Amino acid sequence: MPFLFLMGLTWFLYGQNTPLTVLLYTLTFLLLRRGQDMASGIALGLLLYKPQLAIPLGIVMIVKRRWRALLGVALSAGLWGAIGFSLSPAAMIQYSQVSPRVFDFLLDTQQPDSKVWAVHTAYVFARLLLGGLWPEAAAVLGTGLAVSGALIVALVWRRVDWKPGTRAWDLKFAATLALGLLIVPYVFVYDLMLLLLPLAIAWSHYPRGAGDQPLDGGPLLAWTILLFGAIFASGHLAAAQLRLCDLLGLPRMAVQLSVPIIAGWAWLVARLGAAPMRQEASPA
Repeated sequence: MPFLFLMGLTWFLYGQNTPLTVLLYTLTFLLLRRGQDMASGIALGLLLYKPQLAIPLGIVMIVKRRWRALLGVALSAGLWGAIGFSLSPAAMIQYSQVSPRVFDFLLDTQQPDSKVWAVHTAYVFARLLLGGLWPEAAAVLGTGLAVSGALIVALVWRRVDWKPGTRAWDLKFAATLALGLLIVPYVFVYDLMLLLLPLAIAWSHYPRGAGDQPLDGGPLLAWTILLFGAIFASGHLAAAQLRLCDLLGLPRMAVQLSVPIIAGWAWLVARLGAAPMRQEASPA
């Protein structure tokens, strides 16, 4: 099934560990849904190898005061880190020193752009849009967008009752997973395979939709089609825009279309979670 999704093929071609991340995301969601907070935190803490991807779910746990889940995160991350130090202290020290440099890569417009267009976050959206004209404004905009996204996640969950398994809870969680990818510092193109989980959650609440049309045959279906198209084309379109600017002698500017489209999909799913489910007509 993952190979039917473009990012599944990208993960395979790049030889990345994204399927493990998808598994940990899924375990965290399912265990939270079953009320097993400690176990869900343990699953999330295993993301220590890519800790930035745990930020959105960590915000949810903090806002909803899921202390047992947070304790599980601390325990498993601590154990994971201890194992790493016991096997190779030098590698772990180097990892801790190199990790903060990701912001240099994302916001320093003097860095080569050969792979920046394949990153899909608020930081890169700002860098591609303004970095060639006003680097300082790009850094401020990127940070502002990321912080705003985190605040939106926090405010949404403050208003949501903690009722795991309900339609509202599930769809808010799906929206959080999608929006969360934009507010973390670094999400390369293969990491967008993580969108499989929010897509699956949304699909589970619209198995037939209206009149047997997938995803209700309305705005959600249209946005999902747009989302798939953006995932496929956005990075290449951004690279083409940069190349065109170079050919025309203009400041380097590009729009990473995937970022607003993923944000729009998340907004729609969250909005549907707050609305009552339409009743389908009974089959004759």
